[in-house]
Amino acid sequence: MAPGSDLQILTNGALVDFSRDGVDLAVRHGVGRYPGLRSYRVVSVEMVPVAAPSLVEHLGMPELSDELTRWPQVHDADRKGWSLWFQAQGIDEIEVPRGPSFNDSSLLLSAVIAGQGAGLLPAAMVALDVNEGRLVKLAKPTHMETFAYYLVYPEEKHSNLKVSALRDWILGAAST
Repeated sequence: MAPGSDLQILTNGALVDFSRDGVDLAVRHGVGRYPGLRSYRVVSVEMVPVAAPSLVEHLGMPELSDELTRWPQVHDADRKGWSLWFQAQGIDEIEVPRGPSFNDSSLLLSAVIAGQGAGLLPAAMVALDVNEGRLVKLAKPTHMETFAYYLVYPEEKHSNLKVSALRDWILGAAST
């Protein structure tokens, strides 16, 4: 990053409105395809299906991954996470995703803890909840390359020097 650059970092669960919010770049978790935005994969993480102990008690611990296709599910905003996870397990025939979806992973986590369904979340994010018994791991964590954190910005900002300098700095740091 260039010396003298003024970097302000804001965290928010809502999707940024680039035209209204005065934001140059954002980080989104998903599949990396966002209309009108340039998208660069920064990092992928291990994802793990989890559920509240009460739901596991009601439905029984799944022995095979395909059993989770019949469970109630809580989804990310794109509704792609579960489909990609099932494909990574070799399960291609699944129904259209149903159930609540959230654009904020902490809200998704709260819904899962409340027993609204099984959720697919970053393993590191749920580790404490699993260790303390608020959640149960339903399968082993899976590293999913396409379901990752992406740096995004509007197409028209691609030649902006501030944007390109920060993009290059972030991507360079992520690759080490």
